[in-house]
Amino acid sequence: MVLESLSDLGFEKKKILSALQKIYNPGRFEWLSPTLLVDTANNTENIQILSKMIKEIKTDKKIVVIFGTTQTEPMYAKKLANMIYGDDKILVDDFCDRSLPYSEYAS
Repeated sequence: MVLESLSDLGFEKKKILSALQKIYNPGRFEWLSPTLLVDTANNTENIQILSKMIKEIKTDKKIVVIFGTTQTEPMYAKKLANMIYGDDKILVDDFCDRSLPYSEYAS
């Protein structure tokens, strides 16, 4: 989509492809170490994808998920938290100025 849109605006496809290869999006299924994975899944679709990918990881190690949300609706935030696959979940708040306190959605 980006390639075609920018091509229509007159940019060279070769330059567009070169630039796209340099894009870095931290926090999107990013391995910080061999045992530490970070993802910024923040809606139903992304959490479903993340949970599926975590389930497919072949490991005998315990999977711990650290979760916080900027969702302002407690029931929706609780639904998201419950969708996350992991052996343990650590719910956090105050990780950003828009975070919802975990006491509002954790059970």
